[in-house]
Amino acid sequence: MTKTITQKVEFNDIAASELYTMFLNEKHHSNISGGVPAYISEKEGTKWSVNNGHIYGKILELVKDRLIVLSWRSVNSIPEDIDEIVVLNFIQNGKDAFVELTHTNLPERRYKTVLKSWEERYWTPWKIYLSTLK
Repeated sequence: MTKTITQKVEFNDIAASELYTMFLNEKHHSNISGGVPAYISEKEGTKWSVNNGHIYGKILELVKDRLIVLSWRSVNSIPEDIDEIVVLNFIQNGKDAFVELTHTNLPERRYKTVLKSWEERYWTPWKIYLSTLK
C-alpha cells in the first residue's frame, strides 16, 4: 500500500519564481539540501540526483516558475516499488510565496522517514539558506 504526503510551506518576502529557479539550480539546490552536490537542471526528461545519489529520478514536467513534477526513487527503494511522484507547486501570495508539495506512491514502510525528511532536509534548510542571501 502506498501513502501520500501533502504539505504547504510559506516562504516570506520572496517571489515564487525565485524558489522555482533555486530548486532547479544545482548550486542553490546543493546549498538548500545540506551542501552535498545536487545534479538537476531546467530541462524536462533529464535525470536528477541529490545527496550523493541517495535520491534520484527524472524531471517529468516543468511549467516555468510554477510547477515541477519529478519521478523519485531512493537507495532504499526496492525493485518492486513503483516510482514515487513529487509535485511542487509554486504560488505567489502578495510578497510571500508558498510551495505546495504532493509526494505520492510512497511505500508505507518509508512514510514516516520521508515525511520528517521534507522538513529537515528541505523546508528548514531552505529558509535558513535564504536568510544567508539577504
